[in-house]
Amino acid sequence: MTYVGKRRPVRQWDSVQLESRSRPFDLLFPLLLAGYLFFDKAFAWLHIPGTPAFVGEIVLVFGLGGAIRMMTWSPAWQSSSTPFAMALYAGWGLIRLLPGIFDDPIFALRDASIFLYVLVSLAVLAVLVERPHMLPRWLRSYRAIMPLVVIWMPIGLVVRSLEWGTVPDSNVPLTSVAAGGYSQVHLLMIISFIWLVWTPETAEQVRWRNLVSGGALVGILVLATANRGGFVAAAVGSGVFLALLPGRTRLIVTFSRVLLVVAVATVIIDPRIDLGRREISVEQLTENVSTLVGQQASSELSGNITWRIRHWENIWRGVNLDVPLAGHGFGPNIAEIYDIPQTEIGLRNAHNSQLTVFARMGWIGLVLWNFMWVIWFYEVNATRRRLRSVGLDRLSGLGAWAMVGAVGSQVEAFFNPTIEAPPGSFWLWSIFGLGLFLIIASRSRRPVSPTRRGGASSRDTRFDIEGIEASLAEI
Repeated sequence: MTYVGKRRPVRQWDSVQLESRSRPFDLLFPLLLAGYLFFDKAFAWLHIPGTPAFVGEIVLVFGLGGAIRMMTWSPAWQSSSTPFAMALYAGWGLIRLLPGIFDDPIFALRDASIFLYVLVSLAVLAVLVERPHMLPRWLRSYRAIMPLVVIWMPIGLVVRSLEWGTVPDSNVPLTSVAAGGYSQVHLLMIISFIWLVWTPETAEQVRWRNLVSGGALVGILVLATANRGGFVAAAVGSGVFLALLPGRTRLIVTFSRVLLVVAVATVIIDPRIDLGRREISVEQLTENVSTLVGQQASSELSGNITWRIRHWENIWRGVNLDVPLAGHGFGPNIAEIYDIPQTEIGLRNAHNSQLTVFARMGWIGLVLWNFMWVIWFYEVNATRRRLRSVGLDRLSGLGAWAMVGAVGSQVEAFFNPTIEAPPGSFWLWSIFGLGLFLIIASRSRRPVSPTRRGGASSRDTRFDIEGIEASLAEI
């Protein structure tokens, strides 16, 4: 054990210092994620007036040092193939960014968020590697705000229909708060977390879990009246959740009771809340769901579907004809190139993050993007199974939770620009970083003696996995 200054004890191993004292990023980052969770675009657009320095990038600056250390931390590269896949994807993104930097650096950097935010995952990885005690602290805070999130999401749907002005120095409405498509993914993540990771120990805690998960389920149904893409994402993610959940009978019984109560209440009350173009009602929910299985939709819903399909077809066909391998790069307005009417309201991309990757980075970028996620899913799933086989159920459940969140996010990103926007992107890359930490930590469990900085090999690296598992019981 060595000491830095007079107060901070550290253990030095393989160029990483294990620290007991938190840093500003450790405290600011969960607040940032909470801000995105509750206030979405209205929070994301807070920035220093007259500059492109937004709240997310400002907070990320505090984590850049850790992210850079993780780029050269050998155990990450020796324990997992995911960093190689991530480096290939980000490296190609940098190559495609260079021309845009010379033409229009501000727009080029904004468009490049689909790969630049890999820094978020590395910053999160640095915190978990260097200060593992932050993991239970972050998760404890996450569980504490769950009831507020469940209550707020349906309310946010009503707030979005109001007009209260705009965020200073922007045209973003102050009411652009939670309740977009990603909100349904968040509600699914809440349900999966308290069933996969958290273990209730008293009858009161069991009731709390049933109440919160039941409320989240109702919230998903309410939000489905306004956003079908989010409902599809939640449905697909739910399939993954149920497949990974041991003893799923209790969950099915709980949700059956909730749905029965909701069905009876809606028949008796028949609630209706007018939101302008749409309303919160059983009829609207039924119509939205029916369109997903091929039924005839209203003119408003049909128009929404039509413009998206036309937009996607134009981009897919145009990119394949014009720049199939490398894409248009970062800086050009994709919507403007292919004459999409929504350009007038600020749309620059494909309104489909998967297609945006293709439009800006071509087939090379799309293949590398999918390759990176396939490797991540494979390794996280193998890690989840390995942890469960040795009795580390909470950490195993945390890996399963990360997979559920990633699947829901990826499906939601097919219908909306989720990965380009900080509210969705920061959460997704945080999940990526968490999964990468679990992969590395699960493969580095052998205790060793402290070694001098820079002189240890990957075999000398170890994590107190059992201690982390025990700390999760406190959340």
